[in-house]
Amino acid sequence: SACAALCGMAASRARTFYDELEVPPTASVDEVRAAYKQKARQVHPDKHEVEKERWTKEFQRLKDMYDTLSNPESRQTYDETHLMHERT
Repeated sequence: SACAALCGMAASRARTFYDELEVPPTASVDEVRAAYKQKARQVHPDKHEVEKERWTKEFQRLKDMYDTLSNPESRQTYDETHLMHERT
């Protein structure tokens, strides 16, 4: 799944999807969506004349983060895997 690939990547650099989207782990789906839309406008490949491939990858990565956090089941799995240290 997208989460499996991205979750490991996020953990290895100690930044969560919440950090990347600049929302707290308690953010509602609407807050996650608003943050995603704002970031998507910034990184969309059509906004960048150079390094289209890099921006395309960044945009897809952002979309995968949004897909994970906007789905209650995948978000719960993500939280259980990546936010354990915050609960202790």
